[in-house]
Amino acid sequence: MLFLIPSDERNKLQSKSLECIFLEFEKGVNGFKIYDMANKKKNLNRDVVFDEASMPNEEANDDCERGLVTKIPITTKISDSKIDEVRQEMVLEEHRFIAQERPRRVSKPPQMYGWDDENDERFDSYMLKIGYKRSEYDCCVYSHVFNNGTIILLMLYVDDMLIAFRDMSKIDELKGLLGGEFDMKDLGVAKKILRMEIKRDQKVEKLWLSQKRYIHKVLQKFSMLDAKAVSTPLASHFVLSAKQCPSTDAKMEEMVKVSYANVVGCFMYAMVCTRPDISQAVSVVAKYMANLGKEHWNAIEWILRYLKGTKELGIMFERQHGENNIVWFVDSDYAGDLDKRRSTMQYVFTCADGPISWRSILQPTSALSTTKAEYMEITEASKEAIWLKGLVNDMGLKQNLVL
Repeated sequence: MLFLIPSDERNKLQSKSLECIFLEFEKGVNGFKIYDMANKKKNLNRDVVFDEASMPNEEANDDCERGLVTKIPITTKISDSKIDEVRQEMVLEEHRFIAQERPRRVSKPPQMYGWDDENDERFDSYMLKIGYKRSEYDCCVYSHVFNNGTIILLMLYVDDMLIAFRDMSKIDELKGLLGGEFDMKDLGVAKKILRMEIKRDQKVEKLWLSQKRYIHKVLQKFSMLDAKAVSTPLASHFVLSAKQCPSTDAKMEEMVKVSYANVVGCFMYAMVCTRPDISQAVSVVAKYMANLGKEHWNAIEWILRYLKGTKELGIMFERQHGENNIVWFVDSDYAGDLDKRRSTMQYVFTCADGPISWRSILQPTSALSTTKAEYMEITEASKEAIWLKGLVNDMGLKQNLVL
């Protein structure tokens, strides 16, 4: 793909175009997201020419399928060395962001931030060597079954690790094995993980997850600590639509100064971790990040006020004696979207009396009836149910069915 350089930004001796890689096209954004290989920068531009006659590079395409390169369908003839250079730069950029934002917790091998395929295979082969099995449903979950039927779990996320088992001696034994093979630091019993705070009470057999400190920092960042709290995530008088977006350049420039995408990103992180109660509200306001209006920002402030009054809330899990089945609830809001009349699909899965997976998002197409909208919702929820059933079975919670 070629990116055309405007005449006022080049001299007569410079080329009229630059060779770039197409990254993605976002709905509602007037332009293509591209990667400038010469300057190693991401740009958004409309003046591009696609080379549709060229076939994607096979090696790069395989990497995309494995998740090494995300959303880079290559549409031009590019050498393997340039592809590797782009891949390394994007991976390093992602890891730099994670290194700045993520907290410390149980076990921390510092060198894992820049791990490549070779080190990933090394860790995987070592876990298999000491008798652990990698989950087929989540490649970052390892388990080992002892002779008495108990299961020890190891969960890995980038450079952080959690180990769960009833017998502390077995946990210490595994830590010793890993410490002899990798550089690690033991942070003791997990009290925080990815900005989620963990509280447990073994007497009543309950565990709580919350993000009180994270939400407090978000409120402080956007100067909402002194705001008046409200009791609902999004009030009924907020009827948001694209008609409320600014229509003139002056109004657009005024709203560009607002940190709309930043605060929506903060909402999303809280939503996917411990706050399913704001899922629907966040899915509504997230639609207008490309061109927001004042009414959309008022809705953002309302959600912040709701978080101020509910920052103590979180998720509670309670041990169940007997069968511990996954229970799911599904619903859809038929044609609730005012812009394209698409339906909103929503589901939540619970286990041990607490939600473990949830979603609230617009359906990709417009349903012609409530029945079709429900079928589409059940189909998506069924996919999640199949995955969850396999994952919890690997973790020792045998599921004959998902209710």
